Amino acid sequence: MMNMIFCDLINEGNITIYMDDIAIHMRPRPGESDKEHVKQYRELVRHVLKRLKTNDLHLNLEKCVFEQDHLNFLGVCVGGGTVQMEQAKVN
Repeated sequence: MMNMIFCDLINEGNITIYMDDIAIHMRPRPGESDKEHVKQYRELVRHVLKRLKTNDLHLNLEKCVFEQDHLNFLGVCVGGGTVQMEQAKVN
């Protein structure tokens, strides 16, 4: 269901979905300032939230984080151009 609702954004590479987990991510465009990038990111977040609402889907706010440089997603730490296993999973 989630893959159908967000298929265009998944194909664009702006979100990753696994079951009920959503990661929203986007790289800065060439020549884009940090301020412009944050604005574009926030517009994408609003767009995703609107689609969730339209489809009567809800978020658990305790699990939500926004505008992070690094993200732990499905046992993997992603950010700063790297992908690593979460340290707790390695130990």
